[in-house]
Amino acid sequence: MPMTRRGAIGLAASVTSIPAAIAATSDTATNKTAHLFPGEEVIHVNGYPSLIRFQPSSGVGPLVVFVPGTSFLARIAYGYPGGRSTDFLSHWLVEAGFPFLGTSYPLDNPVYAVRYPAFTITDWAQQVAGAARRTIDANRLGNKIIVVGWSMGGKIVEKVAQAARTAGLDLTLFVALDALPPGLNLFPGNAEQFKLAPNGLVDQSTSLLPWFDSMVELQGRINGHPIMSAADLRQLFTGNPPLDLQGEAARYRDGRIVQDVAAAMQDGGGTDYGQYPPIALIVSNGAADYPNVLLCRGNWALCLGQGLYRRQVYPHRDRIPALAAQRWDALQAIFNGAVQRLTIQVAGTHFLFLGEIGARATAAAIAALAQRSAETEKNIASLIA
Repeated sequence: MPMTRRGAIGLAASVTSIPAAIAATSDTATNKTAHLFPGEEVIHVNGYPSLIRFQPSSGVGPLVVFVPGTSFLARIAYGYPGGRSTDFLSHWLVEAGFPFLGTSYPLDNPVYAVRYPAFTITDWAQQVAGAARRTIDANRLGNKIIVVGWSMGGKIVEKVAQAARTAGLDLTLFVALDALPPGLNLFPGNAEQFKLAPNGLVDQSTSLLPWFDSMVELQGRINGHPIMSAADLRQLFTGNPPLDLQGEAARYRDGRIVQDVAAAMQDGGGTDYGQYPPIALIVSNGAADYPNVLLCRGNWALCLGQGLYRRQVYPHRDRIPALAAQRWDALQAIFNGAVQRLTIQVAGTHFLFLGEIGARATAAAIAALAQRSAETEKNIASLIA
């Protein structure tokens, strides 16, 4: 049953610590279904459901919020009852001292009773921020978060930064995990194969899902054991997604695909560079994932550099002409090497974080990039001060 309007499912009592625009509430009825794994919960933000799972940590790191890519629930980062916990990213983040929150947008999977083909990137970003705010308040975690956007999950970077600020959160770092930034036509061949299923969601059964099957199987071979069966992957982790989350000019409108560049750009916020948070990249190295391996750094370089410039340089631009030559050279060097310093490559496929080898390495990379990003911002500020 497709729904296209906010508020399709009634809200429970409001969470008063969250601004009304992104208030998150629990869905008691859905939580009684047999489709949820232990520790999972379905909440609502602005009337849209989100499957979430929180895992506490004894460490003092900020909350890491995982945002899945096209066709996936966040289970791909925290696993399932039949799997090994060590094969999944959340296990190693918690071990490293970071509490973990997996957030899943509404797609065509049994955990969601209703379909939402008109769900947008803006809705998605508000959902992520609302879930983070709710989790932080419930567990007294402080207001700092790191958002990890995998694959299509990179599309929310600018909008989730805005939503986080509205929620009173400090988004200290956005980690683009083999991800796409906002913008059109950054993954050639993707938009050309869009077609809608009868419920209005994007039918991925013959396009991306077979590729996902092969990538997960390869990750299993890398780790020396199967991580999940193809049947479990399809039934427990995936589903057809809303079209607008792809961030392309192809948009969902009244049950059909239309081309609307202006709507796509407004929804993704790709050129509103002043809104971007600090950014770092984790990229795979496998030839099977060649589009991301070859394009990620270039795709994100503009966003990363613009963010550094607008946060650290532009507010103090009157000081730049007076910089000593040595400081000016050092400032140039930081900008010229920023993408390289703020990128870590992890061996594997597009699912590089799946399986113990990649999951452990990805968790370590997130921790290292958080430190590198903070140092980069501090070094620029000290040169200009």
